[in-house]
Amino acid sequence: MFVAMNRLFMLVDSTCGVASDLTASEYSMLANVSEHDSGLPIREIQPPYEYAKNPFFDMELLEQKELVERIRDVSDRRGYALALSEKGKERLSLAEEMVGISMIEVFPLLDEDSFEHLVELLHTLSSRCDSGRSVKSLFPGIPLRMLIDYRMLSERECSHYGMSIAQVVVLCTLERFQGICSVGQLANVLAMPEEAVERFLDSLEKRDLVHVDRLYCINERGKRRVEAIVEQVGAVTKHAIEEHGFAEANDLLLGLAEYCMYLFA
Repeated sequence: MFVAMNRLFMLVDSTCGVASDLTASEYSMLANVSEHDSGLPIREIQPPYEYAKNPFFDMELLEQKELVERIRDVSDRRGYALALSEKGKERLSLAEEMVGISMIEVFPLLDEDSFEHLVELLHTLSSRCDSGRSVKSLFPGIPLRMLIDYRMLSERECSHYGMSIAQVVVLCTLERFQGICSVGQLANVLAMPEEAVERFLDSLEKRDLVHVDRLYCINERGKRRVEAIVEQVGAVTKHAIEEHGFAEANDLLLGLAEYCMYLFA
């Protein structure tokens, strides 16, 4: 799951950046705002963004880009809500289209049928978590927010071990093959430049987490490190799901996670 979710995040983030000048987090917020016909109350923005230093950072950037605008909160006349501007609607549509195209191009197992099934799972999950949302797009805001939160949690936990997500992904990939890999093989699987993979492997070798003799393999110390990090990310993710009140959708989340592992790992 760790590799699949982080590969998916990187694709969403890079595609949004190139195609629509948005980060994955900004794209997620636009999607969430779009699902509230009367506007997303600003007071409701903070909980899902609790891992950010400033939970309103994305909101402020989107306002500066004129992609969202403040309107009166219909449930609290003293407060404000966010609504998409016309520019925001166009930008969200562009980001979503390009993310869908990129996913199909990059992940070989994602054909038309599997893509439709993935979208169906995402919509079912969104409805289970909040049936009051008006989801009109391919990728609902709630699953997108979960992807961003998973990335933030992964960054935090990997940092506690003095490692980057990319380093852990390389270790996970070496463990997955249960054997030895060349730089070229790893670069192909990870969709990274060979030079970048070489740098990651050098850093892992210095930490005594991989063994090299022309080819690379993960050693026992590396296996223990991967197991500890992945287990910790899983634990804090489970806690976050419960804290957000999504525990009732746990069966759907597990099914979606398994399907994403099949498609993206």
